[in-house]
Amino acid sequence: AVSDERPVSTQSTWGSRSFDDLLDFGKVSVPATGASDIFGSTAAADDIFGTSVIQKTRTVKDPSLLIRLLVTDDGLLYDDDMVTLNVKTKCERTSGILKMKLFYQNKTNQVISNVKLDVVTSEGVQIDLQPNAQFNIHGEQQVQQFVKISCLKPFNTLPRISIQGVHGSPFIIDLELPVVFTKFMNPFKLDPKDFTTRWKQMKGRITVCDSLQTSSLVRDADWPLV
Repeated sequence: AVSDERPVSTQSTWGSRSFDDLLDFGKVSVPATGASDIFGSTAAADDIFGTSVIQKTRTVKDPSLLIRLLVTDDGLLYDDDMVTLNVKTKCERTSGILKMKLFYQNKTNQVISNVKLDVVTSEGVQIDLQPNAQFNIHGEQQVQQFVKISCLKPFNTLPRISIQGVHGSPFIIDLELPVVFTKFMNPFKLDPKDFTTRWKQMKGRITVCDSLQTSSLVRDADWPLV
């Protein structure tokens, strides 16, 4: 008997595709903003090669540092394992200007590069920086930055700043400057005798509060001012 079966072709199904088609994997398009992986998902090129950089936020560990500086002119504002930030201020009250020096101290052997201070909020004040461009802090060195703060009107909130830079990887530090409106006020000097006289004149118009409210951010242990 003669069989009607025909031999099955052993030619690969890829044979029907052109050589160019084989090279571009079926003409899979690659988006301009990313790269298509072998599973058809799209991701940023940095993520595919494991080079994506995440900015690290460094937080204030001791809020009492800021509180102390609200009632003093010099002291430590920020401290961590990488950098310390000290502050020294001098207020010219007659002109409404507070001059501040920031002392950046690199505590490591590695350079801190592209350091830049940005003003986030500045209610009632104008803030000028020198230098106002990026700068580097080499290992175990100190760099100064000058800040001029001009009081424009009474204000209730502290100026907020952010300090960005690179130390192995990018980082950002969010801080409040120890600048309160009372620092721009001139004291009124009185002799002890005159003070007693004035106090008696004000008697009856003064309400003395016999109770205190404490903030959850401030405890007795936070006030070692001496």
